[in-house]
Order: sequence, then structure tokens, then C-alpha cells
Amino acid sequence: MEPFYRHFQLSETRLLSIFESIAQKPLRDVTPLPPSPHIDAADPSAADKQLMVFRCAALTGEVEEVTVFVKKCVWKGKSESVHYRYLAAAGVPAPRLYAAALNAQGEEVIFLEPVTLTGFESQSEGEWREMLSLPARFNSCSITPEYAAHLHPYEQVGLLDENLWLTGLSAQPNDAQLEAGLRACGVSEQVLPLKQAASKLFAQVEAQPKGLLHQDFHPDNFGWRGKHKQMVVFDLHKNSHGPRFADVVPYLALPDWSGHKAFLDASDLDAAEDGSTRRERLTRHYLEEYARFGGEVVPPETFRNETSALFWAHKVTVLGWLAERKQDAAVQEVLEFLAGVR
Repeated sequence: MEPFYRHFQLSETRLLSIFESIAQKPLRDVTPLPPSPHIDAADPSAADKQLMVFRCAALTGEVEEVTVFVKKCVWKGKSESVHYRYLAAAGVPAPRLYAAALNAQGEEVIFLEPVTLTGFESQSEGEWREMLSLPARFNSCSITPEYAAHLHPYEQVGLLDENLWLTGLSAQPNDAQLEAGLRACGVSEQVLPLKQAASKLFAQVEAQPKGLLHQDFHPDNFGWRGKHKQMVVFDLHKNSHGPRFADVVPYLALPDWSGHKAFLDASDLDAAEDGSTRRERLTRHYLEEYARFGGEVVPPETFRNETSALFWAHKVTVLGWLAERKQDAAVQEVLEFLAGVR
């Protein structure tokens, strides 16, 4: 199908070679079938990631349809396949990388095992445990010097307004950016002390122990292999080295501005005789898994302190955004926190 070759910039000969490696046998030809109709034509980047079916005809005459996830990585000079290979070698669950190739524009195109379902059931403590085991394994994964050279710079990720994720934010906003955010909130006389408090906060975050991060552990970026057989993580192009618990801040940190707060802070006495909340039990589970897969043993209080600092650092960075959208209660909460930083 011509649109596939035009968009992904791969020749028919190259595609045939790729699918021969996937099928593990010689093929006569490979035909891409029409892509999923849900692709948003108004979003050019949507076509860069497609779940596609290819009709593969063997030399013996057998014909079969093979479903793969195809992604074009538009950051030239960067490889996403290196992350899949590294995680596979480390035992971190991710979709199988079938093949990777550079197209005519020097962009990497990867072919992956498709997942059957993305996200998790957020009202199921069991699925929360499954989900949190995944970043625990990811965050505790060791980083070799060779792999470190492929990692993306650390950026802040956080959750706002229940289900709105703001990602890709500077890990160390400069003085001008901090002052602009404060002034956008109407702060004038207290700019200097609040800016100094923000600098102390970011210094605390910078001093935290580091680990391997996904940097966008959104429910759209993890899912299930087979019929709920194993949870896997994908979209690995922004893997980074940063504060070890940053990936789980949107899920477990306090304060909690997410839509999960009521579920997480319920005690559910049927599940815990000690009266602990789901958040407390899930935090213990994540830390146990983190240690089981090679991370250090971390007390819950240390986890709470580190994730809280990461939460507030993100909210300080987006103060201007909050002010612009008239989120007055959130702005006041952030300013009161800064006033108390010592």
C-alpha cells in the first residue's frame, strides 16, 4: 500500500527483509494493509505510530497476516530500539522488538510486538499492584556507561487537574523562570524569599538518589501482553537517569491532585486488618518490589519525603500555567508550601 511506503520511507525490498526476519522464513512479498481508521488525520504525529497488519506470502504459497506495531522515531541520530534491547537483556517487561531500520530520511523505524490492552483498572488494588511492579523493576534497573550515553536528559513530569499530565518540563528552572512564575501569580514583595525557597526545593530534588526513569509512565504507555498475561512498558524514547521515584510520583505522592485520591486514601478494612490505606499498602508493595529487583531498601518515610519534594517542584515549575488558567486554590497551595520551606 503506497501510503505506508511514502510515510515511513522504507522500500519494498527493505520491508521484505524485515518481515523475513520476523517470520523466520523466505517470503515472496509483503503487503501492508490499510491502517487503523482511528488515526487522527489532523495530527501529523499520529501516523508515526500505527498498529498495522501485513499480508505475508511465503515462497511455498502460504499466506498469513501478521500484526505489528510500527513506530517512526523522528529524533534523528537517536535510537529507541537500543532501549528495547537493553531492557530485554535486563529482564524488564517490554514489547518484543522484532526489527529496526533506518529509513531514507535517517529516521529509525521500529517494529514491535503489539499489546492487547493499554492502561490498568484504576479501581482494582490488584491491578495497581501489577502496574507498580513494572516501574519498580524499571527504576531499579542498573545503567551501564555504554547505555547512559543513549539516555534523554531528565525532565519533570507531573499530574494536574485530576487527569492532565504536564511533561517535558525543565528539571532546573533558572531564576528568571521562577520569578516569572511567581509574578504571574501576583507575587511582588515576597518574590525574593519565595524564589530562594524554590531554589532550596530544587537543590533537594537534585540531591536525591538517581535511577532509570521512563519519564512518561502514563497509562497509554503501558499495557498487557496477551490476555492480561504480563504488563509491559513501551514508548521508551525518553528513558533517562534522574530522581529514582519520579515515575511513580503521579500515582503515589502526597499531596495528591489526581483523580485516584479517594480510592487510594480509603482504608478498605476487608483488605487490611491494620486499617492501612490503599496508598500505604501500595507504597509498601512498590518499595518491596523495588528492593526485590535490585534497588536498595527504602523506608516509606524516605519515599514520602522524596516524592513530595518532586511533586512540589513540578507544581512550582507550572505556577504560571496554573495562574493563567485561574487555578487560584492550587496557586495558593503552592505559595503556602514555598513560604514554609526552610
